[in-house]
Amino acid sequence: MAEALRGTQSTIVVEGYASAADKDKNSASLDRANRLRDQLVRNGLDPNKVVALGKGEQQGRGGGARIVES
Repeated sequence: MAEALRGTQSTIVVEGYASAADKDKNSASLDRANRLRDQLVRNGLDPNKVVALGKGEQQGRGGGARIVES
C-alpha cells in the first residue's frame, strides 16, 4: 500500500472511524487513523505528507481506517 502511494505529490489523508462499542468516539477514531498513518510512515512515506483525521462514529462505517488521497 505504501509503495503505491510513495510517488504521489498529493497530501494523503488517513480517516479513522469509531465503532459503536467505543466509549470515546473521537479518541478511538483518531487512534485508528494514527496507527495507519504510523504504518505508512514506517513503510517509507514522507511524514509531512500524511495527515490523520478522526471522524468519530459515522452511520454505515464500522470501526477502522481508510486512506484518501487529496
